Amino acid sequence: MAVLAGTAMLWAGACGSGDRSSTTRPPATSRPGSQPRAVGSPTTLPWWSHGRLHVDEGVIRTPLHEIVARGGTVVVGRTDTRGSTWRILRGDALTPLVTTAEQGVEPVVSANGLHVAWVTSRTLRRFDLYTTEGLFTVHAYDVARGREVGTTTRESRATCCDQSGVIHVGGVDNDGTVLVVRDYERVWAWRPGREPVAATGAVRPRAVTGNDQWPGGLSWSSTGDSSGPAAFGAIGGFGLTTRIGRVPQGQGGLWSPDGSAYVYLPFTKGPGNPPPVVWSSAGRVRLDLRRAGALVGWESPREVVVRTGRRPTVLVRCDARTGRCEQAGPPRRDVVLPLTSG
Repeated sequence: MAVLAGTAMLWAGACGSGDRSSTTRPPATSRPGSQPRAVGSPTTLPWWSHGRLHVDEGVIRTPLHEIVARGGTVVVGRTDTRGSTWRILRGDALTPLVTTAEQGVEPVVSANGLHVAWVTSRTLRRFDLYTTEGLFTVHAYDVARGREVGTTTRESRATCCDQSGVIHVGGVDNDGTVLVVRDYERVWAWRPGREPVAATGAVRPRAVTGNDQWPGGLSWSSTGDSSGPAAFGAIGGFGLTTRIGRVPQGQGGLWSPDGSAYVYLPFTKGPGNPPPVVWSSAGRVRLDLRRAGALVGWESPREVVVRTGRRPTVLVRCDARTGRCEQAGPPRRDVVLPLTSG
């Protein structure tokens, strides 16, 4: 699993040969409590409203309104009692990606938008009301080629209702390596065309975050506390994981497309919620917002979009390096935004 080019620099200079964590640095803040004064262009991230999918300046009619969008790739679909259906945007048309009678199938898109993966399953045998033996099939899709490029299967005994033993996609890194996770037990790295290999070395498989994975490899809790710091690292060809660095909070965040920055919603025990914070090797930058908001996604390696209102929906575009923000287009009502891992 390749380390991202330039990630060792992570924006603002060399990290050095050791592990660097911004948790020892005070957060940088620009005018706390202010609101974005300017109204800029509408977001380029997709959104859905009243049967229409909006992408940039284009509009596509579709009843499918669950959205997964990363790195310029847009996937829309639904998963309910009727099964799971997902389509991927190619040009100005939605083309089939996944159609199955199985509920709960959801695609995962790599941060750079080049790779997609998902899991389907079927029951092999049932032991009792709560325990089944299942065959889980992991699918990999190459966006540039426009086709599925491989599958791999794993048998696993799954127990309701804590999802113990269930196999799912934990993430897809920017070189197309899929993290295959059996909850609370094991993690494999799978590159289509090869056999999956168990992740070993620095990683703690039981502590792999159920959140957005580092685009150059994977992330795992470094303290055992899901609200605490998380380490991230690269996986070699034989599954050996090398720790690269650490972010101050392992849950509630979203990595930038190139893996150089991580935006997260800080956990707090006090009243109210602080605004999002962007981490990079240069330190931490608090976004210049009065309200905490919710993460929508990255428009580029430098710009992140946050929702600060629900009725109507107000979107704000923030510069991840300075923390300065502007309103991204006019407020809108009855809007469905992309799903995020944050």
